[in-house]
Amino acid sequence: MTNDSLNRESLCDEKQKIIVLKDKGDCEYRALNPATDKVAAYKVDGDLIKDGIRCDFLLLNNSLCDAYYIELKGSDIRHAMEQIKQTVVRLGKLVAGYSPFYRIVYRTGTHSINDSSIVNWKRSCGLNNGREVVIVKQRKIEECINNI
Repeated sequence: MTNDSLNRESLCDEKQKIIVLKDKGDCEYRALNPATDKVAAYKVDGDLIKDGIRCDFLLLNNSLCDAYYIELKGSDIRHAMEQIKQTVVRLGKLVAGYSPFYRIVYRTGTHSINDSSIVNWKRSCGLNNGREVVIVKQRKIEECINNI
């Protein structure tokens, strides 16, 4: 996939080693790319998708064909899950052939992280190449997006 297929310029350089995606609050997603794989990051909310339910960002590891759907949220994790699911449906053709990974970073303490819908979603998505498909964490997620 190229930046042209999304008709947008990436938020990061093609081989950027650390990609930081933040909202106006204090939630942050940090992708580590020590192998300098080819990557691209896009703002989904209001840019790739202007209306309806959608997540905040899409991060692509073009070298490994991995797509990270990222939602930075206050506390409504169930809604964040729905935002990611809708974005997957709406952008599906653009990232066909990419392995999906879902990331939710929430700001405030919430009990909905243990909600059955969230637990079942995480369980049903399972692992892909030994990595969790769904990760939900408070304030910050930092992960390596390479096969190192």
